[in-house]
Amino acid sequence: MMIEDEVKLVEIKISDIENLKRIFLKSAPSEKFIFYLLERNERLGRSDLIRMTRMSDRTIGWALRKLLKNGIIEGCKEEKRRGKKGEYKLDKRLSLYRLTNRGRELVEY
Repeated sequence: MMIEDEVKLVEIKISDIENLKRIFLKSAPSEKFIFYLLERNERLGRSDLIRMTRMSDRTIGWALRKLLKNGIIEGCKEEKRRGKKGEYKLDKRLSLYRLTNRGRELVEY
């Protein structure tokens, strides 16, 4: 019984990755390019993506929303050194993006 449950879980995981791959293959070139850049770099900010791709802010925003909606990337905050004591605090103004586990599975698949 345990082996059958594990086989079902593997089948579900593979079908989920295959569905994600189908969605990704139908996505816009801007989404694919941002995915590629995030695959090569651990974390990037919106301004970094604009500078690296030379795409408009609106195009980057649209592509990021689509990738976030599909669960391929996630937003994260970066800690910045502030103060005289060298304390690290969360900088809420800066949003960075990175691949999620689903996004990494898509790379490996």
